[in-house]
Amino acid sequence: MDTTRPSLLVRVKRSDDKSAWREFYALYAPLLSRFGRSRGLGQEEAEDVAQECMNVLAHKMKDFDYSRDRGSFKNYLFTQVCNQIADRLRRKRPRPAESQELRRLPAPDDHELAKQWEMHWLQEHLAYCLKNIEAEFSATTITAFKLYVLEDWPVEKVCETLSTTANQVYLAKSRVTKRLRSELSELIGDVL
Repeated sequence: MDTTRPSLLVRVKRSDDKSAWREFYALYAPLLSRFGRSRGLGQEEAEDVAQECMNVLAHKMKDFDYSRDRGSFKNYLFTQVCNQIADRLRRKRPRPAESQELRRLPAPDDHELAKQWEMHWLQEHLAYCLKNIEAEFSATTITAFKLYVLEDWPVEKVCETLSTTANQVYLAKSRVTKRLRSELSELIGDVL
């Protein structure tokens, strides 16, 4: 789960590959924004943080050399967003450097913050992959999957809502999960 598809990173490195940048932005800008919101920023501030991170990446990616030995892209992105959030909070509430408020800000290596980042990372990649594969299934299959798996509805409620059988709900879960794993694996490596 710590990897990002190296081919996407290589493609983004080439500034002329506009489709790679669209894919990269569609995946990571929402992740950065949602993580900012989870850290107490308002919607506009979180979007600004995401944009600032993407601007930094746009400048640094041309010299970026992907090497798993040097660390994961996920951790690099985590450090970037934590720094941007801390900068935003410092600008928002100017205080002396040794203030209690700044001491309470979580350090980028804080275990709880890292767990939160991991959760956002996984959720955003899952949502991105699900969006990519939705067209491969019927509307009923996707809806059954979302209600049963993502919304955690009881199978009986899903059946009643969609006028379907329990077997069809279980089949929808199985088919979409299998395809979702494949898509996710292609994007970030072996996961589940």
